[in-house]
Amino acid sequence: MIYFTADWHLHHNNIVNLCKRPWLPSDNDSMVLGNCNQVVTEKDILVVIGDFCLSRELSVWQAYCRRIRAKTILCVRGNHDLVCKNMVGTSNWKVVEEMDKYCEVVDDGDQVWDTTFDNRRFVLCHYPMRSWNHQHKGAVHLFGHVHGRLEGQDTGNSIDVGIDNQRWGYRPVSLGQIKKWMTTERGMKI
Repeated sequence: MIYFTADWHLHHNNIVNLCKRPWLPSDNDSMVLGNCNQVVTEKDILVVIGDFCLSRELSVWQAYCRRIRAKTILCVRGNHDLVCKNMVGTSNWKVVEEMDKYCEVVDDGDQVWDTTFDNRRFVLCHYPMRSWNHQHKGAVHLFGHVHGRLEGQDTGNSIDVGIDNQRWGYRPVSLGQIKKWMTTERGMKI
């Protein structure tokens, strides 16, 4: 299964106060990782759409990655991901190389990069966009960066998948959940 998330801000305790997360600042890393591991398994792919970790030390990033159960972690860099490129070849981590902060993927449920699922394209960018490639053809835009501040304002076929969007319960969101939400809340066939 494929899961999407953003804005973990590991190694950044003050994010708890800034985003009003329902745990202590000292517990941020363990809560975020624990919530992830409640839904993501060793067979899954986790796509982090920016702001994974604020540390500048590669060893800190590697230690966090070892604590995540996903088979593969893909990362679209966010504005705080200072070490992201250095993680290539480390453990289960892969950086989306096409562009630093923007990429497009087409999904068939198993192969993230190669085929289509009902001809649905996903555009991943850390930042919310008002317009994106293939938007008029039904491409779905997944983003983070806003820490839930646009809840109820994400429009059409764009979705905030950041953990501070309370719609997802502070956990990564599966492709199935996204499809269900787009169908029930937006009336889209996805």
